[in-house]
Amino acid sequence: MLPSEGAAMSIEYFFGEHSFALLPFNEADEALECFAYPGYLPDRWMNGASIRFDAAPRASWVGHFLSGRESPNAVSFCCDHPDGVHALVIAGGIAYQVAPANPADWIELPIRPVMGGCASASANAVALFDYSRMLVLYADGDSWTSAAVSWDGLKNVRERNGVLFGDGWDAAENEPAPFEVDLRTRRTLGGAAPPSR
Repeated sequence: MLPSEGAAMSIEYFFGEHSFALLPFNEADEALECFAYPGYLPDRWMNGASIRFDAAPRASWVGHFLSGRESPNAVSFCCDHPDGVHALVIAGGIAYQVAPANPADWIELPIRPVMGGCASASANAVALFDYSRMLVLYADGDSWTSAAVSWDGLKNVRERNGVLFGDGWDAAENEPAPFEVDLRTRRTLGGAAPPSR
């Protein structure tokens, strides 16, 4: 759920023990070394999400992440990556992957706007979704983008034993279209999408 204006960023851990901590930014953190993203710009600030990273032996630092503006319903949250090395920061629908122990190790993920996410400890993966498809990130650093399972919007996304279930939208039939995305086999079942050209 998107936090209200001025609310603390939601921080989640899904994948066990970590060598880092993710903390909400507070005024005392202003004295720490900081970087702005995108760009890994030292001593800069971006309007969006601010997170404090603690990863020994590196000194604590703050990342300021530019927030997207594509949708007022895009999500903002921070969580661990299944690889145990990186963290994911989603700021107003823009997804960043960054290493708490090395702020220069970052990328902007190729999905935008992020409208939600779902983790699977059993598949050791996390899925971020936009209006119609999912980007799945795995512990070995691999990733996969699912086929479209909706014309416009994914709802009720939940995980069971490495499979994501939810409802897409079938515009042609004007009704929900249930789908399944198997994170292990990388197959989709059900859903609906516009015909390919």
